[in-house]
Amino acid sequence: LTASQASFDQIELIKKNQLELDALSQIYRPLHQQVASIKRQLAMLDKHIVEFEKEDKTAHKQREIDQLQAQKLVLTAQIPLRWEGNRNEYMALVKQDRKARLDYRRSGSEAYETIRSISLIIGDGQPLSNLRSDVLLLTDAAQRLDAKTAMAHIKVQEKALGKLHGTSAIKGLLSKARRALKGKNASVEKSQDLISQAIIALDTEVNWRQQAMQTLVADLDQFVQSISTTIGLRSLEQLPREQALYVASCNSGHRDISLIF
Repeated sequence: LTASQASFDQIELIKKNQLELDALSQIYRPLHQQVASIKRQLAMLDKHIVEFEKEDKTAHKQREIDQLQAQKLVLTAQIPLRWEGNRNEYMALVKQDRKARLDYRRSGSEAYETIRSISLIIGDGQPLSNLRSDVLLLTDAAQRLDAKTAMAHIKVQEKALGKLHGTSAIKGLLSKARRALKGKNASVEKSQDLISQAIIALDTEVNWRQQAMQTLVADLDQFVQSISTTIGLRSLEQLPREQALYVASCNSGHRDISLIF
């Protein structure tokens, strides 16, 4: 929730940056156009100088080069003294705006996915509870069955757990229990102990998920729904019609990025 609130705070920062960029652009644009024109002329003079330097050196050619160099000095002197400072100020604000937008995209998506993941984990509480009886049988299987068959039984439960959200810790314990039955140093006792730990972990997960289902999940689902068209928009497989039309209209317009070059 804190992360999602931070995302909305970043939206306000982005709006503030955009207002500052718009205001600064009014001052910076004429200056940028003036300097860009001078730089184009300088580039053309450099091109002519390079062409002359490729030819055989003569006194006439050298005078042409010297005249071009003199024109460059005159043009360079026409660049306003405030150019570097104003450009640095503008580009710093552009960089700040880019960072704010990237931070928003990252934190917004992460916040939405985290909240959505919690909702999915809670929703898998009952399916996880349904697996408890099968996991309980693994303790006896490790003792009664041959190692290969017991490991196959454990593997089945690992796969079943793998289909549910938030079960990696339980699945990890069963994986260790299965490996404990393998090889020369196989230990049924160690395998049973790991299975017991997995059962405890499973019970813990089921308990908090069932409580959350009763007290939290309705509000959580409502919250996920409320942010799905804002900070969660990038995580959706398909944009809602309203947002899709808005994005299409934005992308169809000309976006002026000339001032950053």
